[in-house]
Amino acid sequence: MCACCPPSLVAASCRPRLDLSPTSPPANPPPSRARPSPLRCTLKMATVVKSDEEWRAQLTPATFKVLRKKATEPRGVTLAKGGFDDMFDEGTWVCAGCGAALYTHEMKFDCGCGWPGFKANIAGAVREETDADGSRCEVLCKACDGHLGHVFRGERMTPENERHCVNSCSLAFIPEGKTAEDAIRCTYSGSVYGGD
Repeated sequence: MCACCPPSLVAASCRPRLDLSPTSPPANPPPSRARPSPLRCTLKMATVVKSDEEWRAQLTPATFKVLRKKATEPRGVTLAKGGFDDMFDEGTWVCAGCGAALYTHEMKFDCGCGWPGFKANIAGAVREETDADGSRCEVLCKACDGHLGHVFRGERMTPENERHCVNSCSLAFIPEGKTAEDAIRCTYSGSVYGGD
């Protein structure tokens, strides 16, 4: 658990998400639900399935452990260390494993927890799953099931009232106006926690 997340918030933060995309609004949403955020958009994806051997051949050791074995990189993996915690350029954040678009630059914010923080995700791009110990809610790439990090709700850090705390190793960044071939990859190669 990251140091800035009180245990009282994490268990309640893992709830099914309402699809708030403008192209498929929910029928008669409860009045207590927030209005759809202009940051959300709809995305259709295919499922990417590979063996551990195929993933291992494609990914760096740190990225393999984070994406495929649910490890966590240390806090503070900044640009100087090969990560993205302090990167706020315009563009799209994609899965380091399969290249699926996950977040836009408008969704990223400086949450101060030591990992890249996002206030929302591209609708349909991630799925949520309660951790095995039941204490946190994991976010995974919906296209390849890669571990991204965790989502926290109820902190009141953003108007969306959620924070995606994502490992730099799980991400690649495509600058605005560029293509997937121009993606900037996380180059962090240090130790990670878990994933054994």
